[in-house]
Amino acid sequence: MPMAYDIIGGIVTSTVLTLVIVPIAYTWIYAFTHRKEKEPYHARQSWLAGPWALTFFVQPGDTALMELSLTALSIFVLSYLVKWVDICVSSYFTALEQPAVSLALSLLGTLVAPLAALAVLVPCLGLTGVWWMPFCAGVISAAVSLACLRRLVF
Repeated sequence: MPMAYDIIGGIVTSTVLTLVIVPIAYTWIYAFTHRKEKEPYHARQSWLAGPWALTFFVQPGDTALMELSLTALSIFVLSYLVKWVDICVSSYFTALEQPAVSLALSLLGTLVAPLAALAVLVPCLGLTGVWWMPFCAGVISAAVSLACLRRLVF
């Protein structure tokens, strides 16, 4: 059981670093490197690392691609809120020596749920459906993982 707590603690720590510390660092770097610009910093992207991170991939002046990329990033970043759940629960089942449940949850989170979400979202939303897929797949796999965990506990 102590190994399970170590795994859960490591995953929660890495999630907090990914969701809080890294975006704050990117925001500070972007604000510092663009402090002399006349146009205001977009608050909508400040929690994402903003346009600064995308400048590595988008050529200056390509505003259409920059807007498309910001929209995609704004949607995709939501997947980090739910994706850690199935990984954490799967690791917990591994630590409890229940490899079949752990494997099933891993396959659900990395293969089955993403393919199902793509099959449903892309015909309905087009390209935007591709960006929503990680979040929707994460919600599905998190719900199933929590149901398995509840079944184990109760």
